[in-house]
Order: sequence, then structure tokens, then C-alpha cells
Amino acid sequence: MASARGPPNPHVKFPVRKLNYFNGALLLSCVDFPIYYLESISERHIVLAGGGGSSNTGVHNQINILEIVPTQHSCETELVLKYHTPKQLPTAIMTGCIIKGSTHPDFSLTTVDDKNVVRYDVALEIPSNNFTVSSYSILRDPVISSDINCIKCDGRFSVLTGGLDGQLAYWKFGSSMKDAKIEHSVKAHDKVIDEIDINPFAKQLLTLSRDENQFIIWNLNDFKVVKKFNQDIINDRPQNQTSNPKITFRYRSCRFLYDKTASSTNDASLLIACNPPRGSSLVYKLSPRDRDYQKVACQSVTTDGISAMNISEDGNYFAIGTRAGGVSVFDTRKLRSIYRFDSAHHNAVTRLEFLPAKPESLTLTNSSICPLISASIDRQVILHRPSLNSLTAKSMKILLMAMFLFFAFVFLHNYYIHESIIGGGNRTATKAPYDEN
Repeated sequence: MASARGPPNPHVKFPVRKLNYFNGALLLSCVDFPIYYLESISERHIVLAGGGGSSNTGVHNQINILEIVPTQHSCETELVLKYHTPKQLPTAIMTGCIIKGSTHPDFSLTTVDDKNVVRYDVALEIPSNNFTVSSYSILRDPVISSDINCIKCDGRFSVLTGGLDGQLAYWKFGSSMKDAKIEHSVKAHDKVIDEIDINPFAKQLLTLSRDENQFIIWNLNDFKVVKKFNQDIINDRPQNQTSNPKITFRYRSCRFLYDKTASSTNDASLLIACNPPRGSSLVYKLSPRDRDYQKVACQSVTTDGISAMNISEDGNYFAIGTRAGGVSVFDTRKLRSIYRFDSAHHNAVTRLEFLPAKPESLTLTNSSICPLISASIDRQVILHRPSLNSLTAKSMKILLMAMFLFFAFVFLHNYYIHESIIGGGNRTATKAPYDEN
């Protein structure tokens, strides 16, 4: 364990900027590093991480925390932590998870660096209202045979990691990193594990390998396979589902769909995002029925390719980010679109995070249902504020603007013709006497 001393943390304010007249998107801030990781730690705090990696580009690998604070008409953000990661950890933070302790809002940010698990202990300094990284710990284990690609917290003081070689490892943390150890390790896939998700109520987890084009649901207690899904479930489509049924879709993301705020629930649906080589990307909803999963809904969501997906804490909404920088929000019941901003970012969306739909965050962001934060390698952090009538309101605005432009054109056109007639008559009247002479 090592102490961590980052640069000082002055309260740097970022006034927000409205991005588009037709939706409620606000540019919260523009940081000085590409963002690869984003997660909320409270109703008003978000943590960002990323950087330039090990290449000597002058872009620091760092962790930032932003606080959303109210203003007279809207909100703005303050930088309450700016921490450069140690030089002995040269890799940019690409993935991570939050472990919250008993002393809220103190928490640990657990990330990876090659074959290592790295834990940053973060605490709130009450007098200054700044966060500080008090220490960091590096955990190594000879069981890990390749670089770690993804990490997920199980809701307790434990994490799961997925490796480039398909190895799934379960790390158990004690009171200190010296007590940390790998309790289970299994060869989950033959290729890279790209995503891990956990359903703590049903004691299940899933692992997704995009190269294998399959995902697997596991029993979290004994790490035995519950069900394996190959590519057939997303490529077995009716002839009218796509213009070319021979196109092979590939898994992009898969998540358990349930209410994380509920006290207990065993049944969790699955939400699957998949991309084709060309054409429209699809999102499937699978519901558990008779110890199996059946398709209950399917929706075409974008033609730009899905790059990120996330689900709201209450399980009512999900968001997708595209390779072209677009952001869309849908309800999870019927996969109906309720918000869309095609040009939110200049580059691919790397992370999406819903703020908790609680009174504090809704009031702060002036949102009605599910405030959403998006991030990208374009270094911008954007707040999206969907509403159930977002598309209707947008359509009405477009219609009103079209009507205004139409009537303005008619008025100006008639005025021009009228002035031309009057002007022509006057020129004729003044010219006649001269012609007679």
C-alpha cells in the first residue's frame, strides 16, 4: 500500500452550455484527457478516468471527480478531485468499478493495470469539500495469466475480472489489500472477456466475449454454467426483421435487467445490444420463462453502430451510445424511443451513466425522469435530460418553426410583389410626361 499525493484540488467551475435548441442536452465540462471510464458515486458526484496511456503524449493518466451544483437557472459542475495516477502504473484507466464503504461518501475506485488490480481509496475532506486519494494499493496474483480487460464489483467487498485469455477470476477483499485473494478462477471463454454483469439477487453473473460472439450466465456461488447463448439467438430472425436476413449480427453488450433499488427480486430479464457489419443495430429483450429465456421484444436503434449501453438504476430505461457520437434513451418495457441526440459527441461514445432518479439529482439537473451522463474520447461530459414527451415536444417545436418560416416566406413574398407593382407604376407615371415631350 502506498500513500498518494496528487496535485492540489481547487474548486474549478465549469459553466454549462446548452448544445441544442431541440433537446435538453447540456455540456457539463470539457476535461484535458480522453475519457474511458465514467460512474456516478452519489446523486451529484461523478468520477471520470482515462488518459493518454503509456505513450509519451503529454496527456496525463488521471482520475477526476465532478460535482453538479445548482445555479439560478440551471446547474454547473465543479472539479473537486484531479489526481494523476502514479508513474509506476502507466496504463490509462479503461475500466473500473466503485466499492462504497460504510462511511459515505468515502469509497474505493478499483481499476486494472495490465495483470494487476489497483485500488484507490478516496475520501471527502469536510472543510474544503474536496475529495482526495488517500492511498492506492496494487494487487498481483500468479493465477492471472494474461492482462485483465474488464472488472465488476459484486456489490460487496469483492470484484470479478475478465482476462484477454478468457479467464474469469473472483477476488475477495478483506479489511486491507494484504488480505485480498482469488477465491475462484475459471476458464470462461477461449477468447477475450469484454463484459461482466452481476445479478446479486439471483446470485448469477454473465460474461460476454465479442470475439466468440457468445455470452454465458454463471452461478455466482459455485461458478457453474447456468446457460450458454451462442449467436443463434440474435441471428434467428423473421425474414421481414431486416432487409438482408443473411447478415450476421455480433454481440456488443449484454446486461441483466432488474430494479437495483428493490429489496429483493429473483427474476431478471436480459437486454442484448448487437451490431451488424452494415445496417441497423438491434436491441433484444429476453425474459426468463420456464427456466429458459424467450424473446419478448426487439428494436432497431441506430444505423451508426452501438459503442456503449447502460441501464438506469430502477430498470425502467436504457441508453445507447453510437460510434458516430449519438446518444439515445429508450424505455425497457417496450423498447420505445423517448430521447435522441445524434451529434452529441464528435467521436464514439465510450461510457454512459444514469444518475440515480432521486429528488436531489432530478432537482439539480432539472430533469423529470432519468438524467443521463455521456462521455467520449472527445473529452466532453454531457448531461442529457430525457422526458416522456421529449419526441412529441421536439416534433411540435419543429412543426412550429416550419409554420413560422412558411408564413414568413408568404408575407415577404407578397410584400415584395406588392412593392414591385407599386414601384413599377410610379416609374411609369413619372416617365410618361418626358416621353410626350
